[in-house]
Amino acid sequence: MTDKNIIFLAEQYIGMPDSTVRKIADISGWSKSTVHNVLTSDRLKELDRSLFYGCQKLLHDRFATKHIKGGEVTKRKYKGVKRKWVKNLLMFY
Repeated sequence: MTDKNIIFLAEQYIGMPDSTVRKIADISGWSKSTVHNVLTSDRLKELDRSLFYGCQKLLHDRFATKHIKGGEVTKRKYKGVKRKWVKNLLMFY
């Protein structure tokens, strides 16, 4: 991967407020693992140190809050769902 591609991926990740590794992979056409490796690589650190640390901060913040977002989605999914106990089984309808 060229230096221009590495900088491009990092700028896309930093520039989009709701960007995820998965979204950047879809946009760029590379796999998620390739995008993640580029964003955490020593090569990016050598090319642009501030961009590297910005990506590291976003990756860490998103990793730290993903369990909260998952809980919110589950809460919305089951909000308003009626529950009924039938013979010791919880039924949703």
